[in-house]
Parts: sequence; structure tokens; C-alpha cells
Amino acid sequence: MPDIGAIARAAKRVTMDDIYVSLDALKDQQSEDSRHLNTRIDTMSQKIDTQISQVSQRVDNLGTRIDSLGTRMDAMMGMLFDISKQIIELSKQKNQ
Repeated sequence: MPDIGAIARAAKRVTMDDIYVSLDALKDQQSEDSRHLNTRIDTMSQKIDTQISQVSQRVDNLGTRIDSLGTRMDAMMGMLFDISKQIIELSKQKNQ
């Protein structure tokens, strides 16, 4: 008749081996998942950086255009001021 203690030790050994194998498999899977997530994070980070760079460039372009429009508005205001002065002068000459 087989020794019950030996059977129990063998069962315990098989169970512990199964646990270690499972733990190793879980650790490997966790490492793979972590690598996959890090890759996804890096990819998303690069996309976000690219989009931020594009938005920043658009803002810079808008700023340049706004500055250009401001310069043109200043020039137009100067011309309108000169025209109004000429109209006033012509009006004064006409009234004399």
C-alpha cells in the first residue's frame, strides 16, 4: 500500500510546481503587457507632440497674420486721417 505521506508530498510538490509555472507565466504576460502599453504610450505621446506642434505653428501663423492686418489697418487709418485733413482744408478754402 502506498504511503499516504509520500502521496501528500508528491501532490504538494506537483501543486507547488504548478503554482511556480503559473506565476512565471503571469510574470511573462505582465511583462509583455507592460511592453505593449509602453509602446502604445510612446506612440500616443508622439502623436500628441506632433499635434501640439501643429497647433503651435497655426497659432504662430495666426499671430503673424494678425500683426500684418494690424499694420495694414494702421496704414489705412493714416490714409483716412490724411484724407480727412484734406477734406477739411478743401472745405475751408471753399468757404473763403
